[in-house]
Amino acid sequence: MIIFMVPAYNEEENIGKLCREISSHAEVCGWDYRIFIVDDGSSDGTVDVVRKLHEILPVEVISNPRNMGPGVAFDLGFRSLLGASNRDDIIVTMEADNTSDLSIFDKMMEQMRSGSDLVLASCYTETGGIEGTAFYRKILSRGANFLVKMIFRQKEINTFSSFYRCYRPEILSRAYQVYGDGFIEEEGFVCAVDIFLKLERLGIRITEVPMVLKCHMRAGRSKMKMLRTTLSYLRLFLREAFRKKDVR
Repeated sequence: MIIFMVPAYNEEENIGKLCREISSHAEVCGWDYRIFIVDDGSSDGTVDVVRKLHEILPVEVISNPRNMGPGVAFDLGFRSLLGASNRDDIIVTMEADNTSDLSIFDKMMEQMRSGSDLVLASCYTETGGIEGTAFYRKILSRGANFLVKMIFRQKEINTFSSFYRCYRPEILSRAYQVYGDGFIEEEGFVCAVDIFLKLERLGIRITEVPMVLKCHMRAGRSKMKMLRTTLSYLRLFLREAFRKKDVR
């Protein structure tokens, strides 16, 4: 089964379209699938949209009563799903705002079938890119990913901050066994980098697939606050600099 897990906060304008497009793509391909929206304390109609879709699509809500950030939403979602997942399942995470390109999903699944434990959608590979966002956001995002690549000596991987990924449940379960409550320490958007670094230390096989991040597909503004995210990167760099590197 393919399990789509999407953290969402105030995505009333986007979440319905995303669920319908996931469902349409999955049904055309003949997949056994379910969609879980991890609502992070939305104050708009996000939950109402998903519950209405539940009548016609295999979509459910996992609710956090108050907004605590995507890192907390990922943690809640993973913990909720791992107990009911099977070894052959694939957990797919993605952005809730329709910027994740479903046209590359088949290539991501090919990588999973070839033995990858974690597949990343990468906008910073040679054929990837970002469309429809402000220039300064492109510079800050590329700069942050470049620093992660250099500081943590990631020769083969280029994109660390995207939510759009495929995971084997067993490697997430192993991460919780090794790190416990410290698996996901960053509550904000930098949680994606945090998760990557923790999993990479487990010695798993990680690959990436080129993607063009299409920000113009988003209705409304990005929820990412640049100053807060920049400070989170600095905190992560300092913390990881003193962490034991190999936990295998």
